[in-house]
Amino acid sequence: PGFRDFLLACDVAIAPTEGQVGDVINVGFVGPVYYLPFGVNADGMKSQARPFHLRDIQLASASNSHPARNLEIVEAVYAELRSRGRRVENFQGLPPSTLSRNLGRTKIFWQTSLTEASGSRILPEALAAGCYPVAMEECATTTEFLNRHKVGKTIKSGIRYDFSTKKTFPPGDVVATLVDQLDAIITGIEKEKNFSPPDIESHYREEVEISTLLK
Repeated sequence: PGFRDFLLACDVAIAPTEGQVGDVINVGFVGPVYYLPFGVNADGMKSQARPFHLRDIQLASASNSHPARNLEIVEAVYAELRSRGRRVENFQGLPPSTLSRNLGRTKIFWQTSLTEASGSRILPEALAAGCYPVAMEECATTTEFLNRHKVGKTIKSGIRYDFSTKKTFPPGDVVATLVDQLDAIITGIEKEKNFSPPDIESHYREEVEISTLLK
């Protein structure tokens, strides 16, 4: 309700995905609504990218302590994957150059969030760095991003997120469920010698966002 009241008091709305344009209209907003995806520094993100078959991190994410990003579950999932011999990492609070270097070492990037109201730059950043993207099925914006570009996979966690209380409600078997799905994806990707991400630069370039679209 608070978000709706705030939205309806605005004159103009800008949504980061085409799907969210419809969401804004559906809650009663009657002003102009623009679709403006957040841009990324694509050149910077791919500047330290290794050839896909030489990347030493099999799976990585960028989860922090926000409830919607499921950090405790991610850490439990990673502990189990490490026990299976998988090389996994969670990147937190890294400057762009360090993030670029780490993404350039990563084969699969897992977007763990259930809600990305900002449209989340991290998924297009990971794709620009040459990572194979995986998103939570329960997150509408990241699922829309993958479907739009016909790339990657979604996995189902069964976690429910309450937007009003900012609390998550995971099923009891969530860790085992996610581990099995991610382990299977890693097994499949390890057989691939290369991954060619779709060209998203013309649509998500930071320079275009700032110099052209916002103007």
